[in-house]
Formats: sequence, structure tokens, C-alpha cells
Amino acid sequence: MVIGKKEHMYDVGIALILFLIGAVVLIPIMYVVSVSLSPLSAVLKYGFTLVPREISLEAYARVFSDSLIPSAFQI
Repeated sequence: MVIGKKEHMYDVGIALILFLIGAVVLIPIMYVVSVSLSPLSAVLKYGFTLVPREISLEAYARVFSDSLIPSAFQI
């Protein structure tokens, strides 16, 4: 099936809209993951970036070592 120029432009427009919606959804998620994997010193030194310059799991260790966090999930 041969599609015309009008249909092709419509498909390109839909693809562009879907790409923008995907970026709007994924960039904040990537940002949160990046900040959670960065040590506080790196965030203060370099600022917030989508790709962390240094990787540390200290934030996760602190969350799981705190006794208040697991008790918050108890019913």
C-alpha cells in the first residue's frame, strides 16, 4: 500500500508527539534515579545531572538501616 504525503506527515506528527510525551515521562524518572545513586557531596559539587558522575548506594543503605522506614510499611 502506498501512502500519500498527507498521511506520511500525519504519521511523523504522531511519532513526534509520542516521543515528546515519552520524554516528559522518562526524564523525571531518570532524574530521580540519578540523584538517588549520587552521593550528596557529588550533587553539591556538580549539581543535578541525568547521568551521575559518581555512584554511591549510601542513600539506599541509609533508608534500609533506618528502623522507621520498614515500620512505615506495617499495617
